[in-house]
Amino acid sequence: MEGKSLFDPYSSVENFETLYRAVRPWKRFWKKNGKISPAAFKDESGLSIDRDGDRKEQKVIDDFRKRKFEGTLVSVGADKCKEIDIYLKPMPQYWPYHVLALNSSTELVLSDEKCDKLRFLIKTVTEL
Repeated sequence: MEGKSLFDPYSSVENFETLYRAVRPWKRFWKKNGKISPAAFKDESGLSIDRDGDRKEQKVIDDFRKRKFEGTLVSVGADKCKEIDIYLKPMPQYWPYHVLALNSSTELVLSDEKCDKLRFLIKTVTEL
């Protein structure tokens, strides 16, 4: 069993987990000053993110690159998302590490206020 991950993709997202999102290089996602716009966190289907799922950060980066994502990879602690009442719903049927960040258990799209708060909580990981 040594070296095996005990990660369960169906488990609730824990506070200690790190969440990742690729922010594409589209104009609407970036302010003129180079900062990420709140629009980068708006998605009508719920905000798609990856949880670390016991992966080292380099493995997360490699997985994003293998899936042909482009732009800037950013991260945030799950605890920070929960502090601003973002509902985190695991969706492993698409990808074992896939999570939707939702406004609530019944509302898909994050509120403007939550998107604005989130952009100040993220950190840049790397360019993809």
